[in-house]
Amino acid sequence: MSGPAKTALEALKKHVLASKSKMKKLVTDTAAANGTRAQPARTTTNDSSIGSRLDFGPLASKTRNFNFQLNKNASNSSVKKLAAKDSHKVWSTASVETDAKATDDQIKTKVEKLFKDLEKNMKDK
Repeated sequence: MSGPAKTALEALKKHVLASKSKMKKLVTDTAAANGTRAQPARTTTNDSSIGSRLDFGPLASKTRNFNFQLNKNASNSSVKKLAAKDSHKVWSTASVETDAKATDDQIKTKVEKLFKDLEKNMKDK
């Protein structure tokens, strides 16, 4: 796995796990369109400091897919360099079982598994 991409994934994970509402959105939002940003919110500060994003992928039955991508305006020069080659490249994909009635603990467990799977599925180049 690419060191810069892994670093960006860790920053994104930290950002998402710091907020119940951010985690909940990943598990319960079934109305978001495929290809739209899931996390973090699209701001210059987030795009720069976190250096990566999760986009909503297809929703299949009770499973939502997510795509992990790097941001071309990341403050980390190594991440920025990788993203400059192709800012639309999907570095990893993973899915989460959606559940509108999940408890906070269930949501956190699902999101932690999502990030573990994203790391496991990371493409090197």
